[in-house]
Amino acid sequence: ASQGAIGLISTSVKPDERELEHHNIPATATPTDPDAVAGKLAFESKCLACHSVGQGKKLGPDVLGVTKRRSDAWLTRWLKEPEKMLQTDPDAKAMLTEYNNIPMPNQSLSDAEIRQYLKYFHWIDAQPAGAAKAP
Repeated sequence: ASQGAIGLISTSVKPDERELEHHNIPATATPTDPDAVAGKLAFESKCLACHSVGQGKKLGPDVLGVTKRRSDAWLTRWLKEPEKMLQTDPDAKAMLTEYNNIPMPNQSLSDAEIRQYLKYFHWIDAQPAGAAKAP
């Protein structure tokens, strides 16, 4: 769980659907900024289990529009020390409640990695509607 390997078991019957793994999702748009590209690759390898891009809520929030909802300073603190923000920040506490008390794990990201994530998130939010989301 500390590395984001969290799962939920449901006993409700779902209709058959083909679930795409993150490495099988075709990209509809790709960033050109090297930091945004690195952020995209890191996001796809570490975050897609809990977060989507334009596909709605999963275990955590959809990141589409995150730079419009949160400041870079807030996102930086959140990515750096989510456990500390869950103790003090009202928005972080509200998200914890909204997402079934499943906390964001601390991924031990470096400042450079956080900058790459932010570049990627800003790139997503600058795309035309639907261009950055997975099918």
